[in-house]
Amino acid sequence: MPAKAKIKAGGIWKDATVEREWPDGYKVVRVRTQADLTTLSDNGGGCSKAHTFWTHHARPISEYFFVMQKPDGGVGPILFCKDMRWFGKNHPQEDLYQREWYKKIDAIARYGSPIGSAYYDHRYNSPEDMAREYGRYGANDVQGRLDDAVYQQTRIRQRAMAAGPLGKDNPYKAELDQANRHVNACKDAVTKAEKSKRVQAGLVFKYGTKELFIIQVAGRGTSYYDGTDDVYTPKFMEFTGVGKEA
Repeated sequence: MPAKAKIKAGGIWKDATVEREWPDGYKVVRVRTQADLTTLSDNGGGCSKAHTFWTHHARPISEYFFVMQKPDGGVGPILFCKDMRWFGKNHPQEDLYQREWYKKIDAIARYGSPIGSAYYDHRYNSPEDMAREYGRYGANDVQGRLDDAVYQQTRIRQRAMAAGPLGKDNPYKAELDQANRHVNACKDAVTKAEKSKRVQAGLVFKYGTKELFIIQVAGRGTSYYDGTDDVYTPKFMEFTGVGKEA
C-alpha cells in the first residue's frame, strides 16, 4: 500500500508538510524547498535558505528542517537535523554540490562559503560528543538565568523593605511577587536541566525508517530550551521521543 500523502501546511508555506498536529493548534511542519526555506530565513531561521540542496535536491536527502508552527501560523523554534548515515562525513553528492549546486543555491542565499554536508558535525566523533558539548552550554545558561533572577529578587526585596513592612500595602509587593515567581521558575528549569536530556543538539531520533540527529535547536521562541517556557518542550519531546528523563 502506498504511503499516505502528507497534508500541506498552507499559510506562509508553499510546499511544507504537516508532520504532527495537536488539538491546541500547534503543528510540526517540515520545510524543504527554496521558497519555503527563504520564508523560514525571513522569520527567524537564519541561513536556512542556504541548505536547499541538502533538504530537497540531494539524493538521498540528508538534512531536515522541522518547524514548530504556532496556532496563529507564526514560526516557533526549529529543529535542524541530519541523516545519521553521514554523521561527521560528507554526503556521496558533496562533489556535485561543490561543483555545480553551490552556485545555483547560494547565488540566492550567499553566506560567504559553501555549506557542505559535514559543515556542522565534522569536528565531533559521535552524536554523544555533540550532545555533551551543547548540554554543558545549556546547563550553564540555565544556572546563569537563576543567578540573575536571584540578584534581581534581592534588589527588589531591599527596596520593598526600605519602603515599609512586606505586606499587601507595600508599594513593591506586586514587583516582589513577580520576582519570587521568576526565581521559582528558574529553579524548576535548573532541576529539569539536571534530570532531563532535553531536546538539544546531538540527540538522535527515528523519522520514518531513518535515524536523524539534531544539529541545532534554533529560531525564534527557543526560551523553551532551558525549560522556562513549557509550550514547545513537551511537543518536541513527543515528536522526537528524545529529551525524556533518564
